[in-house]
Amino acid sequence: ITVPNNTGTQNRILIKGTNHIFFDVSNTNFTITAGSSDTTAPTAPTALTASGTTATGTNLSWTAATDNVAVTGYDVYQGATVIGSTTTATTYTVTGLTASTTYSFTVKAKDGSGNISAASNAVSVTTLAATAAYCASQGNNTADEKIGKVVFGSINNTSTGTAGYEDFTSLSTSVSKGTAYTVTITPQWTSSAYPEAYSVWIDYNNDKDFDDAGEQVFTSAASTTTPISGSFTIPATAASGPTRMRVSMKYNALPTACEAFPYGQVEDYTVNITAAAGDTTAPSAPTSLTASGTTQTTTNLSWTASTDNVGVTGYDVYQGATLKATVTTTSYAVTGLTAATAYTFSVKANDAAGNTSAASNTVSVTTLSSTVSYCASQGNSTTDEKISKVVFGTISNTSTGTAGYENYTTLSSDATRGSAYTITITPQWTSTV
Repeated sequence: ITVPNNTGTQNRILIKGTNHIFFDVSNTNFTITAGSSDTTAPTAPTALTASGTTATGTNLSWTAATDNVAVTGYDVYQGATVIGSTTTATTYTVTGLTASTTYSFTVKAKDGSGNISAASNAVSVTTLAATAAYCASQGNNTADEKIGKVVFGSINNTSTGTAGYEDFTSLSTSVSKGTAYTVTITPQWTSSAYPEAYSVWIDYNNDKDFDDAGEQVFTSAASTTTPISGSFTIPATAASGPTRMRVSMKYNALPTACEAFPYGQVEDYTVNITAAAGDTTAPSAPTSLTASGTTQTTTNLSWTASTDNVGVTGYDVYQGATLKATVTTTSYAVTGLTAATAYTFSVKANDAAGNTSAASNTVSVTTLSSTVSYCASQGNSTTDEKISKVVFGTISNTSTGTAGYENYTTLSSDATRGSAYTITITPQWTSTV
């Protein structure tokens, strides 16, 4: 039989014989749904957007598609791959992405007959960079010993916490670059005093670790001394702004920044690093400026380093009153000079605050004269004729040489200006004159 394409739920079958001999009617209703003749795809979803993107996910939303019968769902594509589906919802949460990576997403609509729409507009998403975090460190047991108090700058914290790690990063102090500070740590023992070792780190470049040179600012070997203190200077190269300070106390051995150890405690604090406060002190003048290896066009300068209350950052080299170069070392090779010329040089030191020292001692340099040489001259053949003898003053040289040029500058004679002299040259022929 052919089922009519009339959808509905109130349907029954009637069976009857010819000339109404008999008939029968089904006693229950059945449903007729739309036939498979639907070949019209839904419209493409529109206005696809992404929001709330994190390092590992993003949220997609779009405007619903339409269909001649009905849209039954949506397929979400990451590139060319289906990563999920929805029914009638026009949103989808994407998870499992990689940080700092670009992705492209589209959506297609589908209906009950399996028809699929064209793709929506594509939306490009770049996930956020992964958030760096400090390594974990703790003492596994504080029953016998723990950190009792930490004093640093304006931090003056008496700790009552008994966890192996205490987060006191809500406590902070400001410190200035180039300034020295003292940290004081007081241990607390339950009964007997045990030998404790200490380390303090400051993340100077704020890269979420304590691995960089100079970031372990204080150590103290195991002892029962209480309290213990140490001083250090905040370097001029430290990054400005808030960063982490870690204080670690470990039983009988020096702690490292990222370890769990049997007995002791670790505490973290916040340190706000600021620019050097009003540094107006200039470096000392460089000393012992000397020049060496002078040629016609160059000389080599060297000097003894300056000192500064914060730190020397470089040196200005002067040729007379003119700045020749700026260097960070205590030597400089001067080039481009003129032969047989006198020059004077001096050096001044600089610091990060722009303070400049007085000039060093002045060194005077005279470059060497240019080398002058006689032009070349020679006979190309002496087979038939050559100079046999030359007489001039006390020179009386009989030559046996056969080269086109002979160098007898080792032979000499004195001559007085204003006096007359005779030179005699004797030729020598092999055969014909």
